[in-house]
Amino acid sequence: MLLVRPLLPILKFLARLTIVKPYSLLLRHQKYLTNIIKEVGPLQLLRQHQGVLYLVIAGSLLITINSIKIRNVVAEDFGQHNLLFPLIVDEFGNADNNGANNIPAPALPEDAPIITESDNAIIKPHLVATQPSLASRDRIEYYLVQSGDTILGIAQKFNLNVTTILWENNLTARGLIRIGQKLAILPTDGVSYKIKRGDTVAKIAQNYRVAADKITDFNQTTKLALGQIIIIPGGRPLAAPAPAPKPPTQVTTPSQSTSTAVRSSGKLQWPTTRRRITQYYTWRHTGVDIADPVGTPIYAGEDGIVETAGWNRGGYGYYIIIDHGNGLKTLYGHNSKLLVSAGERVTRGQQISNMGSTGRSTGPHLHFEVRLNGKRVNPLNYIK
Repeated sequence: MLLVRPLLPILKFLARLTIVKPYSLLLRHQKYLTNIIKEVGPLQLLRQHQGVLYLVIAGSLLITINSIKIRNVVAEDFGQHNLLFPLIVDEFGNADNNGANNIPAPALPEDAPIITESDNAIIKPHLVATQPSLASRDRIEYYLVQSGDTILGIAQKFNLNVTTILWENNLTARGLIRIGQKLAILPTDGVSYKIKRGDTVAKIAQNYRVAADKITDFNQTTKLALGQIIIIPGGRPLAAPAPAPKPPTQVTTPSQSTSTAVRSSGKLQWPTTRRRITQYYTWRHTGVDIADPVGTPIYAGEDGIVETAGWNRGGYGYYIIIDHGNGLKTLYGHNSKLLVSAGERVTRGQQISNMGSTGRSTGPHLHFEVRLNGKRVNPLNYIK
């Protein structure tokens, strides 16, 4: 009703103009028209007031329909019958299809951005610091993380694999990036390497299993300087060498008890090659989580005897418990493969399994627990 009220004066005016006035004129000359209607047979219907009203309404509808048709003029045809139309150029610099005086669009430089109808740039301009460069790159660049950035999105901006970003910045698939964080961006997929004393191109190529000419061609040099950082195209990070296992210090028979067979020093070795902790020990989380790819070696933290090795239904997945003596035990959970079995003696630094994501796990990592006299304690207090 609120929308109709402003239109009431207009509607009343139109009704007065199209219905009331014609009808009043008809009533004034009713006698004269009656005589004419009597003489003309087909007009007998107009003797009734309803017939006149129907005629007036039909005329109003015809006028309304004609007005609507006039307003629905196709925009493309508007003004085309004007004599000056062939001389007018539209906003895109094109004359009509039949015009002979076509005006060419201005030429753009080769590196200019191409803009689509949706205002999206197909070729983005090169911006420093916060925008990637799609031009050919031959050196490491640095990118400042912006709001809404993800590792996958940054990799796609620079046309790199996600693993290249992760490797170069010591990140894991579960790692977090923060606004303003500076990330090193390699010019191609691979890894960077800092030259050490005694390094040669052939030695580096052999270690990374990459052709030597690829290294020299990409870095445009065959001379290596101490401390120089080079790019190894297609290279992968080298696995940290596993510590040499210590020989067992005591041989026991199956009849000997575990407590007398092993004497723990109380200081444990770090159980894997990486030291990136994704979750710390708390009253709700009974160990530390150390993330790395599936297959990463897991090492025994101390000499001991494997107490348990198998599947755990409580969430650890494939797990191992080692008894180190003096009431000290360690647990290694979520493994992808177990390399030892229950009752087997292991030594400090010996590989006992491969990292995985079995059981209740959100990604590949090692759940490492330390238990003292049956009570779970903070592992970081026992690692050397």
